[in-house]
Amino acid sequence: MKKIAMLLGLSVSAFALSVSAAAADSVDAPSVTAGPEMTICQDANFSGSCQWHQIVTGIKWRDLGYDLGPGFQDSISSIRNNSNLKVTFYEHSNFAGRALVFPAYTQHSDLSQTGWANDVLSSLRVD
Repeated sequence: MKKIAMLLGLSVSAFALSVSAAAADSVDAPSVTAGPEMTICQDANFSGSCQWHQIVTGIKWRDLGYDLGPGFQDSISSIRNNSNLKVTFYEHSNFAGRALVFPAYTQHSDLSQTGWANDVLSSLRVD
């Protein structure tokens, strides 16, 4: 690895620092990541398996099981929209069924407390 880093003009310590920073962005709390973001967790109170995503206007995920991975199809229980964008989740794939809107800078730590059941969201759009 040292030889590869030297060929690329990087020191091994600089390489290790950049890997550590990248790993921290994907693991730590969302405040570590720069820019507008959304946190999606399988369990209430932002626990269990979570994903943090940079979001921009125009994102359309027709099937959360495909776009986020099979563990996130109909299995989301808490959501944080830490952006100035509106995120709309839908009950079914392809933006069908009831819609749950998250205005800018809103969150729900337990979707069952919103009149929705946990584990029913299947697609989303960002406006």
